[in-house]
Amino acid sequence: MTVSKFPVWRPKMIRLVVRLFVTLMAIFFATFPVPVSGQTTTYVGPYKSVQVERVVTYNPGSGAYDRYVKAFPNDGKSSHPVVLFNAPYAVRIVDSAWVARVGAVGMYADVNLPQSRRLYPCDGDCQIFAMPAVAENDLSRLGNVAGEIPGNTLLDRLFDEGYGVAVLLNGHYLGNDALSMMFGVQQALITLSDDSRVEKVVIVGMSQGGQLAIHPLTFPSGVPGAIPSDDPRLLRILAGAVSLAGWMEPAKMWEFMKKNPWFYNSYKNRWAASFGMDPANWSGITYESLASRFHTPLLMIHGTDDCMVPVNQATEFFSAIKARGGSANVWVYENGPCNESVPITTSAHGVLDQGLNPATGGRWGIGKMTLIQNFIRDKMPLDHDVSSDGNTLPGMLDELAGKYFMSATQAERQNVLDIIAQAGNPRIQYVSSDPLLSGAGDKVVPALKDQVFKAWQSRITIVRVPEDYDMKYVFYGYAARWFMSDVTPAEQAHIVASVATRANPHIIYVSEDPLFSGRGNEVVWRISDKVVWDIVWWFILH
Repeated sequence: MTVSKFPVWRPKMIRLVVRLFVTLMAIFFATFPVPVSGQTTTYVGPYKSVQVERVVTYNPGSGAYDRYVKAFPNDGKSSHPVVLFNAPYAVRIVDSAWVARVGAVGMYADVNLPQSRRLYPCDGDCQIFAMPAVAENDLSRLGNVAGEIPGNTLLDRLFDEGYGVAVLLNGHYLGNDALSMMFGVQQALITLSDDSRVEKVVIVGMSQGGQLAIHPLTFPSGVPGAIPSDDPRLLRILAGAVSLAGWMEPAKMWEFMKKNPWFYNSYKNRWAASFGMDPANWSGITYESLASRFHTPLLMIHGTDDCMVPVNQATEFFSAIKARGGSANVWVYENGPCNESVPITTSAHGVLDQGLNPATGGRWGIGKMTLIQNFIRDKMPLDHDVSSDGNTLPGMLDELAGKYFMSATQAERQNVLDIIAQAGNPRIQYVSSDPLLSGAGDKVVPALKDQVFKAWQSRITIVRVPEDYDMKYVFYGYAARWFMSDVTPAEQAHIVASVATRANPHIIYVSEDPLFSGRGNEVVWRISDKVVWDIVWWFILH
């Protein structure tokens, strides 16, 4: 009798292993699908009674799948202007492999450290930050680009007015190169242009999302996998772009990498993976080069105290576009210079993220949303009323008037007038119980502008401590920056304009300290003299 060399349990084990292998392969291919051409659209649930569609498209440029969700309010129109939001993060299972590699090589970005020590190679465990899971049909959270209150976001306001919305899930946000992220934006714009319901698109994003609202629209011809900026499909579909605190010139990163070789290592820097260490490869992403290929109306919003992305990245790109005759507006929130000694979580980059809380920049939060809405309405107007929006106009025009009268140059004043003109679109119907604020935009806004500008020229504002004390330390920051060797003429002009804003003779500063008491034109120059002499003596003594 022949005795089998295999135990009796071996066939069962083999069958179990085969089944396990088949199951694991099914999971693998579901998570990491084999690249094939084509596009699939799936309904993922309702949002405000409107069906949300998930679009998955294979992208030959990046060799991966791009995903976005979209929804169109059914208001009886055959087509909709669409606002495309760059989601801040879209962490999927497929990104976990990259996250593991980051931890393995010791890259650590701790946002709670002072600015000068934010990036360093870590020892031991490396903390990875990720957004919580969000359902694909929860558009209010998924498309929340600026830390707004869910249910009252920019996306919600536009959606309620009848605008179609789409949220791009930047699956390559945590990927190991920069170009694949941009290819994903381009792919979404092209597939949206193929949708018969879509006439025009405005793309919106903050920080990295702000960069992704601009850079994908600037590719020259000949870049493998990229769609050039003059492609007729992009020119036809794009109505505008909005960047909030967007990161605009990564070309400057090359100098940082040259001094810090560890930052160049694989999986530590997405831009290095795309452009390498040859400086010639980075020449195409300077302000001037980008502006030469940017053909879309642009609105940029930024804060002066942004430590993560300096405000000059917005103002210099704005100047580069205007120098070439392009269409652009910029709104700068004046809040003093960047404070390098505090964490990002308490300064600067978050100044646009304060929602609607008046104690934490809420008035700016409302103004920001109104500016963006009016920009979008101007580029893609709808034939219906803007309910109660007129109630935000006086405050917005008041801020714009202050900016206008304290601007250092005619170009800055014209920029303010251009922003006001967007709110005066005749197809915007403002609705308010106040007759002055109710009616077509071309009737309401010019009349209100005249009233606000006249009042601004003649009014007196009382400013009390401690705000005036804070102003002294802001001026120390201005003066310190003024004397830096790398300060630019544009930055110096900004400092002059910011000081002039506080030097308004119609502002009365009230304080027990005589240094801080009196009209703005008297107080500010007293403080300026003191600050400048303090810094001069510091240089002499050191």
